[in-house]
Amino acid sequence: MPCQIHTHHEGRIRRFPHGAVRRAVLEYAINLCAWQRTALATRHRTDESYVQRRPFALRGPDGVASLRTRVEELVAGLLEDYPAEAGEFADQMAAILPIVADRQQEIDTLKEQCRRLYVIEHGTSGTEPPDDGDFRIVPTEDAAEVHVRSRAQDQVSAHRPEQTDLDSDDYLTAVARCLDSARERGRALSEDEVLAVHLAYTLASDGERVPLPVRPWSSPGFRDTQSYMSITDPGEGHLLGTTRRSENLRGVIVHIEHLERGNTQDREAVEPYRIPAPQSISRVRLHTGTQAPVSSYVGRPMFEGNVADSLLKTVHTVSAACSALFMDGLTECKLAMERMTATEAIDFMRAIAGNVRRNRHTQTLSAAFNLNTPIVDDRPATKRSHGGRPRTISDRFQVGLLGIELVAEAGFDKVTWDGTADTYPSRCVIEQLTFEQAVTLVHRAHEAGLLTYFSAGFRFHHLADVTYTGTDGVGVGGAQILRYMDQQTGHHGPFKEENIATILQIRDEAAASVLGQGAALLARLDQMFFEKSITAGQNQARESLYPALAQRDEARVAALLPTMRHARVIPDSAIEPPVLGSAHRLIAAGHASLAATAYTPLEFSRLLVRLERAVRQHDAEHAAELLSAARAQVDESDADFSSEQLPSAA
Repeated sequence: MPCQIHTHHEGRIRRFPHGAVRRAVLEYAINLCAWQRTALATRHRTDESYVQRRPFALRGPDGVASLRTRVEELVAGLLEDYPAEAGEFADQMAAILPIVADRQQEIDTLKEQCRRLYVIEHGTSGTEPPDDGDFRIVPTEDAAEVHVRSRAQDQVSAHRPEQTDLDSDDYLTAVARCLDSARERGRALSEDEVLAVHLAYTLASDGERVPLPVRPWSSPGFRDTQSYMSITDPGEGHLLGTTRRSENLRGVIVHIEHLERGNTQDREAVEPYRIPAPQSISRVRLHTGTQAPVSSYVGRPMFEGNVADSLLKTVHTVSAACSALFMDGLTECKLAMERMTATEAIDFMRAIAGNVRRNRHTQTLSAAFNLNTPIVDDRPATKRSHGGRPRTISDRFQVGLLGIELVAEAGFDKVTWDGTADTYPSRCVIEQLTFEQAVTLVHRAHEAGLLTYFSAGFRFHHLADVTYTGTDGVGVGGAQILRYMDQQTGHHGPFKEENIATILQIRDEAAASVLGQGAALLARLDQMFFEKSITAGQNQARESLYPALAQRDEARVAALLPTMRHARVIPDSAIEPPVLGSAHRLIAAGHASLAATAYTPLEFSRLLVRLERAVRQHDAEHAAELLSAARAQVDESDADFSSEQLPSAA
């Protein structure tokens, strides 16, 4: 019989049938195999001695038989690689699996097996005080009742207090809040919370989505730290590492991407970065919640024959993949611009932007350009200036500059410069450019209103220099910095969560230095230049700061920093669309702004009134239209962008 709900500390409930409970326990066993491999590798292997003979295995069906087989394969792999050390774990799993897989077992027996797995993970008896945790799971004859405790219930569905049963949205929200609370308090999940999380996985596998707000990229220069470290993993490492601690998510993008390419080095044969498993994406999003943006790599488009003939199918296929990821609440999808000419890339990006389902003001489309891959620039203007012929751009810096132009023209939001080649590990991308070139790429992209990102080959000693460029994102992952790798096969092993702290410490120290402060300030001023919210004094500082930073002239940068310390900074909200932050800044600058130069005082006052109304109403769409019109008005007026032409600051 169902248990009675004790309203003094029990809230609403969600019921899960036998099949879902059995799947959840098996998913927990799969996670424990990954946890065990990480623990054994950390204790018994080094980067040089790590062995991973088996490549990444694709996930099979979600049925009980398939999940059990997956656990058995993972245990067999552990025994093969760690025959002496993994024996006890294998024996424990061998005792638990037949019971979980037996469809005749009652739910209370399945819950007992979950308790046994919990003991394997935590090395405790698993018994806890009755009031511990945000969930209490009560087995009944026909279901597992997940009772949400009052403190977790306060977070969900206060608008339907009369409803006893939790719907999927409310249940997933409660689980995400529980994970966030445990992370903030630095405590391990209770036994019942662990089962509740894995039951949430079954909902996500069945197509339910985490109904939390998207955490967007904020504007350059107006976030808590300028250069976010893009902590990269196919998914498992994020679940067992990145998202376990609040400090791991500070100034971080949780990026999901399949990095392993084995022994194959030819980029044309095997793309070095590939789309991750959709199951992993939904789970990482659940665990991250709203504490950090989550992004995913999608990959280069796959054309059948020439681009023109297959554009429709390719655009619709890629758009469907991106739309599904955005529906899971991701902040960004990244596409590689390869196997296309410049005009084809523009057409492709425009079609993707028009077909993907997303919130354009909080969810970002990113275009990745490989600096080692030449681009044929066949745009009409290029042909006209070169005797009717296209140009092949192969110089790395010029490829980077062309990428900015193509992304801005096509309407994507972010430009990525990637440095992979037909070798692995990769040579770091910022070693393939001069420092001045790297700063210039970021500076030019920010002036055009684009987010920026460098990827490929980063190790600890590169992180300070890339922070000094002022880039928005830095792709860190792979065997160089966050994973074990078999030196013979190229297959990746466990995630090194402990290295996240080192990555962020290096970034923070660099950001606090003179060059780091100068990079963040230049990013802020370039963003304001794009917004047309910049004033005369600010633009004068911007024009002096860029060459000083590009030349690593610490004395000149240090001299410029105090001139801007009095300036009022209006940061972006963590959750609101960044365009509203841009609107705030233009309103604050008022008639001293660059935008004001293109209007009569009365016309500009009317624009500000409309913009203020849009901000009050949180109308990102209208604010974006007004800001775009103001930028266009400045361009059409042929205003000279030098400081002398700007009005004096009020």
